[in-house]
Amino acid sequence: MRLTEADKQSYFALHACCIPVKGMTRSIMYDLNRKDYQYIPNAMTDLLHANKHRTIAELLNDVGEADKETAVEYFEFLLEHEFIFLCPRNDLNRFPPISHRFETPSLITNAVVDLSLASAYDPESVFIQLAELGCRDIQIRTFDACELLFYSRLLDSAQEKGFKSIELLACYHPSLLPDKLIRFVNQYKFTAFILVHGAPFKRRIQDAVYEMHLIQFEPVQLEHGKAYRQTDCSYFSISPKILAEAMNHHLYFNRKVAIDHLGFVKNAESCTGHFGNVTTHLLKEIVEQTDFQRIWSARKDDTRVCKDCEYRYMCVDNRPIFWDEHNACWAHHEPCRYDPSRALWQHAGP
Repeated sequence: MRLTEADKQSYFALHACCIPVKGMTRSIMYDLNRKDYQYIPNAMTDLLHANKHRTIAELLNDVGEADKETAVEYFEFLLEHEFIFLCPRNDLNRFPPISHRFETPSLITNAVVDLSLASAYDPESVFIQLAELGCRDIQIRTFDACELLFYSRLLDSAQEKGFKSIELLACYHPSLLPDKLIRFVNQYKFTAFILVHGAPFKRRIQDAVYEMHLIQFEPVQLEHGKAYRQTDCSYFSISPKILAEAMNHHLYFNRKVAIDHLGFVKNAESCTGHFGNVTTHLLKEIVEQTDFQRIWSARKDDTRVCKDCEYRYMCVDNRPIFWDEHNACWAHHEPCRYDPSRALWQHAGP
């Protein structure tokens, strides 16, 4: 839209659901209501932050003549995409910002449970304890070929415990056929996703209603102690809750627990250290430890490289993280596939 002279005499405000996040080389406007985002120049973010109850015309007067046309284009872009709105001065204080405080009644919100033929712990006991901790989402991973009946019994033991969703990463067995797994998902409605790894073929079956990958067969074999996926843009997510959590905690590690196939309790499946074993300790005793919870507060704003990244409040980053005493910040051993200093992905990205 074109910016008129009358518009220039108006005051403006950001919609509370629109959050500009500045990176090293560019910014992103997080549109929380639409769960979407737009790339914007850092100069546009600076212009928005420079607004101190001033009209557009007053701000344009502070811009050099050579940059005035660009600044006008910025405001036209912001109005066209409904990131800002024009209003009288008296209305500016009537639109308070959204609170970014993160709260949840759950001590644990999500869990990874690994099982193998060497597992000596009782999965149902773990499910009961997770439910008592408020856990809603579980990923179950198996590393040995098991018949479909094994998974039916496993999910029977997880039913009626308040879980919202269960992801199943199952080692291939000839009984895990596409038609049988479709019936399995229809029987266990809380099954959000099934990955059959180590399969002799590759296939994806979509949900007929939501067109999401519900069942997936992959030849790649899942390994102990490794995460299923690498961090990339397909796992970015935007919402008021996610933004608030990312501003205060680590999106992946916060209130997460992982039980490996031997029963050892970790912060996540890819972490090497453990804090106890479910065969000798209650989960509640382990996850209430200060050392266990320390990683929950590893914010991207306090993490080397990530603090300069425009994706930092939408990125669910599963790379192991550690506290760098020398530089007094969090850091990763493994480099990210995205370089915020050049705004480039190593492979395909947004």
